[in-house]
Amino acid sequence: MGNQLTCVDINRVLLTPLERPLSVVGDAVAVESYCKPHAVSLQIMAQFTFPNKFVVRDASTGAVCFRREKTHILSNRQTLVRIDGNDVAPVANSKKTLFSPTHAIHVFPGTSHHGAELFQTLRIKMSFSFTEVHAEFTDRASGQQCVIGIEGIWSRHHAYFWLDRGLTGARDPIANVWVYDTQHRGKALYTLEIAPNVDAALLVILCMVLDERWMRIENSSGYT
Repeated sequence: MGNQLTCVDINRVLLTPLERPLSVVGDAVAVESYCKPHAVSLQIMAQFTFPNKFVVRDASTGAVCFRREKTHILSNRQTLVRIDGNDVAPVANSKKTLFSPTHAIHVFPGTSHHGAELFQTLRIKMSFSFTEVHAEFTDRASGQQCVIGIEGIWSRHHAYFWLDRGLTGARDPIANVWVYDTQHRGKALYTLEIAPNVDAALLVILCMVLDERWMRIENSSGYT
């Protein structure tokens, strides 16, 4: 679930269009809102220094479509919101377990802080040269259990996400990540390319969680 592929290897990965939409975030309307029949390209700006930011734009129009908000600067909870014109709608919120040796992250849909989580299992291991992700969840469209993992190195933002739908062992590439601008310490500008019929909000949430983990590593110059 983790690897050290070069950026050349990553760029050669062809994404797999899904015949049936993968819907995870929100209720049934998420199929229309977040799953598009065509490939989606997003540009993400993650700033790890103060003020901490996470902004997602449509690569073709430059319009902001997602951003992260924190209830308080010292809060261990953050919310991803969707921007649709003047409408701001909460998509999901995450909570870090403080003082935990595993640095567990819990992700809830919408504004819920309790109850069923978005991921049944979310494990992340990361260092400067290694990334491993295991995100297990239920596809709302089909009821199937699914796993998303990653190949590549998140610290360089050269990676791709793969999907095992139905826990068959198949690993279909569903999203590419690559840097489109020079990276600087404390800030990353990268592109997220998503295959047709894949829940874009789900991938953005995973990027947000990974960037949050990398921020802590970079700021502490350590690893988890």
